[in-house]
Amino acid sequence: KENKSLISKLKIKASLMKEQFLYSLLTGRINSQNQFNSLAELAGVSLDGPSYAVLLFMIDDYSNFIKVNDRSMQELLKFSIVNVIEELALEVGHGYGIELLDGRGIALILNLKEGKNEDRFISELAFKAKDFFRQYYEFTLTVGISEIYHNDALLIKNAFNEANRAINYRLIKGKDQIIFFKDVAKEENNRYRYPSEFEAKLTMSIKQGKVQDVQRYIKKIIEYIKSQAVIPETAQYLCIDIINTIIKTLEEINVDVYGCFGSEFEQLYMQPFETIEALGNRIIKFCRSICSYIE
Repeated sequence: KENKSLISKLKIKASLMKEQFLYSLLTGRINSQNQFNSLAELAGVSLDGPSYAVLLFMIDDYSNFIKVNDRSMQELLKFSIVNVIEELALEVGHGYGIELLDGRGIALILNLKEGKNEDRFISELAFKAKDFFRQYYEFTLTVGISEIYHNDALLIKNAFNEANRAINYRLIKGKDQIIFFKDVAKEENNRYRYPSEFEAKLTMSIKQGKVQDVQRYIKKIIEYIKSQAVIPETAQYLCIDIINTIIKTLEEINVDVYGCFGSEFEQLYMQPFETIEALGNRIIKFCRSICSYIE
């Protein structure tokens, strides 16, 4: 019994060391090749292939995911994601999955072997993983994929940043997608503002309590943002601008936002939104309550 207990403790310690190493690698906390070599050996991690990429698997509709699954089932499903993507990684090399600190996703450090360091092989892996969980577990994943890096494992931190930036484009492209960083990188310098006339008309419609007009102008702004292929951060800021415009308008007509719409107002910010349409619908719902109050 003592031996079994000791073995169990050693396995837990080894697992924690492995997770800490992988997370340090993703976040750029390993600064030299010597440090990498020694820590990788201690963690039992082998990354000796010539090429690297990072895939970020994010669970779509996460608020629903945690609503329909209790804590133990959530952990089991995330554990299953890690197992499935590590198994699929064997087709192109090998990989190590790790749950992100926020719990919403899994990062896969993919070590590609010769002849498999092409986007089409990575895309096939991502499609297989997505299809598996959609078919058997009835939830979807969006996947962000970095560029492929060669001969330097310390550049995995760059790949992780790219996968994160790619996944942010879910705000524009919608959920259940595979998004390559190289496909969206060219959009990152395209910044703009939506036409001021939309904002003026939205403001007037709110003051008059015209719910149909409010809905129409919010949808126009959302569609305009989408049509311009802006970077996700810009789209997010512009959506927040819409909310701020609504709040400012209410203040102008002496409506106590927090007193009258406290819980609904908090939901605009507190609950995460994953696509721009989802946020637009949430704003419209908020405005329906406002218009009902004003009428």
